[in-house]
Amino acid sequence: WTVSGVTSPGQCANEYVMIRTYVATDACGNTATAEQVINIVDTTAPVFAAYEVEIEVPCDDVNVDLLTASDNCGDVTVTFTDTEVSGSCAGRFIRDYVATDACGNTATAQQVVTLIDETSPVFTVFPEDMTIECQGFESLEAILAYLDETGVSFPQYEDNCDSEPEFVYEPFLITEGLDCPIVAQCGKYFSVTDQCGNFVERTFTVTIIDTTAPEFEYVPENYTTSCEAELVLEDAYAYDVCSSVEVSVSEEIIAGNCPNAYTMIRTFTALDACGNEATA
Repeated sequence: WTVSGVTSPGQCANEYVMIRTYVATDACGNTATAEQVINIVDTTAPVFAAYEVEIEVPCDDVNVDLLTASDNCGDVTVTFTDTEVSGSCAGRFIRDYVATDACGNTATAQQVVTLIDETSPVFTVFPEDMTIECQGFESLEAILAYLDETGVSFPQYEDNCDSEPEFVYEPFLITEGLDCPIVAQCGKYFSVTDQCGNFVERTFTVTIIDTTAPEFEYVPENYTTSCEAELVLEDAYAYDVCSSVEVSVSEEIIAGNCPNAYTMIRTFTALDACGNEATA
C-alpha cells in the first residue's frame, strides 16, 4: 500500500485541511483506494504566564512588567486597556489584558496597578544670586520691583508625574548683622511639591552693597575779600542715596606776598555710613 496527501488552507493561519489517499495493491496488481480527510483546528486559547494580581510601578513608567502569554500553535498578541480607580497619591488603575492567537482564541487577565512616585520635582530654570549697588531702596517691595524691572528670570520647574505641582514663593529681607559694604540682603524662597509630598526648595539671594561715594549738593564758591572784612565761612552739604552723610571741613593756610595776605583752602569731606567719601 502507498499513501499520498494534499493540504489546503483553513480559516486561520494555524488551521488547514489534509486529504490523504491510500492505495492498496496486491501481488497481481489489483488495487483499492480509500480517502481520509483530516481537519487541523486551533480551538485552544493562549495561556498567560504567571503574574501578580496587584503590583506597584513607577508613575512615569506605567508599562513596566507587562504580562506575556504563550500559545500551543503560534504567536500571541497581547493588548490591554486601563481604567482609573481611586487610591494612591500618584494614582491607581485596573489593567485588563486580552491575549489573542492567530485563530482568534482569547484569554483574559486583570491586574490592579498602583502608581508610586518617589522622585522630587526639579527646577529647570533658576536665577543666579546677584549683587547690586544700593539705590536707596526703602522697602523689600522696592527691591523686588527693581529686580522685576531688570528682568531677573523667574524659576521654571517640572515634575516626572505631576503636571501641576504646588508652587510656593516667599520673599524675605535680611538686614541684621551685616557689615559694610553690604547694607542689606533679601531673597526669594521657592519650593515645589508634587502630589506625593516629594519636594524641592531653593533660595535666590540678592546682596545690596554700598560702594558709591556721596555727592555734594552745595559747595561755597571761591571768593576774594579784604583782610579787614569778616570771613564768610559757609558749610557744604552732601547727600547719599543709601545712608546719612557727615560732612567735615579742614582748613589750610597758604601765606601770601605780605603779612596780612593769605589764601585759605577749605576742604570738605563727605563720609557715608559705609566709609565712602567725596571731597570738595
